[in-house]
Parts: sequence; C-alpha cells; structure tokens
Amino acid sequence: MCISLADGQRSTEDVLITTVTIEIEGRKFDQELIALPNAKRNRTLLGIDFLKKSGIMLDLRNQQWFFADMPQKQFAFGEHANDQHPVDNLDVNLCTLHEEEGRCLNTTQKEKLVAVLK
Repeated sequence: MCISLADGQRSTEDVLITTVTIEIEGRKFDQELIALPNAKRNRTLLGIDFLKKSGIMLDLRNQQWFFADMPQKQFAFGEHANDQHPVDNLDVNLCTLHEEEGRCLNTTQKEKLVAVLK
C-alpha cells in the first residue's frame, strides 16, 4: 500500500488492516485501522475520515470538541469521557484483537497484527 506519513513522506509499505469498534461518549463507531508491521511503540491516530464518520467537530480556538448533532454538550481537549478508564493511564501495550476482529485476515496476517499490537 502507498502511504503518506504525517511528515509528508510517501512510501510503499506492507501493512496490516483490521476494523475495530471505538466507543466515545456512549456512541460506537466501526473504524478501519492500519498497522505498520515495522513500527514500534506508535499510538493510534484517528484522522479526518473518523471525524467525518463520527460527526465530531473540533473547536480549536476554545480547545473543545462536540458531536455535530449535540453542539450544546462540549468536551475539553484531554477531558476523560469515563473517569474509570482515563486514556492517559492506559498502557499503550494493552491492544489486542477481539474474537470477531481481524476475521478478514488469514492466520499468518492475524498473528503478525497481534505481534504489532503487543
């Protein structure tokens, strides 16, 4: 796959792809994620495609975000939606595939993806 990195560099890379369910403020969204097998300790970046799909609007001036269908309920950047599981306290190595995820991958691809997520 030809990919463009955040720094603008383009390259052709072998990638692993899966779909995961992301829950934000009680709303669930299926999102395709791409993993670079040779990358180490990278965090997941959600892009414009996710913002469009989820209806999340960013208010950069006020450092807030909200859902387009509920602009009156705003959240500060970095505010935790669920204080029981704040993102900053999660170990970045807790990524695993659920039973139903990665079903489009063959066994070898799934093993490689699991290794990347560890």
